[in-house]
Amino acid sequence: MLDKPDTKLLDEFVLTEGVDNPKSLKKINNAWGEIHRHGKAELGEELRDAGKSLSTKNQKLDEAYDQVRKMENWWKLAMQAKKEKREAFEAQVKSSKLNSRKTKTT
Repeated sequence: MLDKPDTKLLDEFVLTEGVDNPKSLKKINNAWGEIHRHGKAELGEELRDAGKSLSTKNQKLDEAYDQVRKMENWWKLAMQAKKEKREAFEAQVKSSKLNSRKTKTT
C-alpha cells in the first residue's frame, strides 16, 4: 500500500462459520481489491521483464540441447564406424589364421 488505508476499509468484522453474511464478505472483497490495486502496473512490468528473461534463457537452453544432440549423434556414428572397422579387422585376422593353418597342414 502506498498511502494510509481508508478507515471504512478497516471496519471490524466477524465471520462466524456456517453463517452466510454477504455484507461482510462484500466488505472483505472490497478491502482486498483496494489493497491489491496499488503497484499493479509496476508488478506487470517486472513480470513482463522476467518473462523476457526466461524466454531468452529457454532459447539458450534449447540451443545447448540441440548441440548436445548433434554431438551425441556424431558420437554414435563414430562408434558405429569404429565397430564396423573392428569387425572387419577381426574377420580379416580370423580368415588369415584359418589360411595359415590350412597351409601348415598341407
